[in-house]
Amino acid sequence: MKLEDLIKSTVSIGREVEVEDMLQILSNEDTSYKFYSNVECGGEHATKIYFVDGKIKHLLYSNTPLQPRVLISQIVVGAVSWKDGGGLEIIEDAVKNEFVVVVPGSMEFEKDSIHIDGLGKLKVLKTDNPDLISSSIKYMAALEMELSRKLALEKNGIVVKDGSFTPIFIAKENPTFIEDRGPVGLVKNIYNFPKEVSEKLLSMKVGDLSPLYIKSYSDENDIVSTFLKIGRSAVLRMDAIVQKKDKNMIKKAAKFFCSLASVIPDLTIDINYMRLPEDIPPIQSLEYYLGSYMITPQMASYFLHEFISQILS
Repeated sequence: MKLEDLIKSTVSIGREVEVEDMLQILSNEDTSYKFYSNVECGGEHATKIYFVDGKIKHLLYSNTPLQPRVLISQIVVGAVSWKDGGGLEIIEDAVKNEFVVVVPGSMEFEKDSIHIDGLGKLKVLKTDNPDLISSSIKYMAALEMELSRKLALEKNGIVVKDGSFTPIFIAKENPTFIEDRGPVGLVKNIYNFPKEVSEKLLSMKVGDLSPLYIKSYSDENDIVSTFLKIGRSAVLRMDAIVQKKDKNMIKKAAKFFCSLASVIPDLTIDINYMRLPEDIPPIQSLEYYLGSYMITPQMASYFLHEFISQILS
């Protein structure tokens, strides 16, 4: 099947996806929490944090009698820094703005990207997954991990990635926790707690951490997590990926969680408004900034026509 046969009829989507909800649905995340040990904090306090997030907008897809088989998405990832006493600052050189077209792996198209005037490079992603939208989301998660890892290696501060470290969304980048740097996954929209976990969380005070719990992440790594209470009825989960063979790293991750717990509750507002308090303002600010890069569906339609003309020429 040829590309031009699949994209003769296209429609505009022009909608943004609440990615965290999508990731939770796609990952089928295990919700059985087996607590491992208490977290003992000793006055740790974060003084600089880099928050990383991504935004995706699915612009156009092919409308065939079977199912959408070509998808064009815009993906923007970036970071904002918080400094104790210094407020927020967008990391301008960390922003990555990409346009991708997702096509079936069986499609007769050899290029991995093409150039479109006024847009730049349009990356072509081939996938064997019939769900093209989930493939584009996975690619965004890989870009987020790439940026998180880069900041953890290069910057002096704690790196926090909005969202989980679900294995199917991590590409070639090594997600392993770096001592005193991160990255740590900050997970909101957590539902369906077992009764015993709900009772434990409700009994916590704002700023308290739940006992650690550990799950296998891969053959080499575990994921160690804790819940942080940030409001009267609001909690976030913090994740770090550690090597199975390095048992001391669990304790180091716990100290890292303590540093964040001393700050994050003060970075939000305990009201049920505009996704607060779970969607903390530094991440909201970053999301709004990344949204300023998003093009309109009308512009996307023009770029699609340019794309088609290059394929057919």
